[in-house]
Amino acid sequence: MFSHSLISHIPIDMVQYVHYYKGGKIMAIFSDIFKALRKDKQLTQEQVAEVFGVSPQAISRWENATSYPDITQLPNIASYFDTSVDELLGIKKKKKKQK
Repeated sequence: MFSHSLISHIPIDMVQYVHYYKGGKIMAIFSDIFKALRKDKQLTQEQVAEVFGVSPQAISRWENATSYPDITQLPNIASYFDTSVDELLGIKKKKKKQK
């Protein structure tokens, strides 16, 4: 499963935030998480492009947040990087309160 500590390896000035959730929680954008996962596997944009059947330019656009993969590809991307779609999108589930 995706380690949230992986995000901590992204330099703070590189991390972009786009959406606030109720309670002030922040979601890191897909592009930063995707790029960190790719680099963690020591893969080039060309190698990842071949895996997902897209151009290297498409991968570059995903990583630069100028475009995003088709929503139907998210499960495949998450599976390839051994994570969930929620984690790929930076969504943290709320912990249930114990009684």
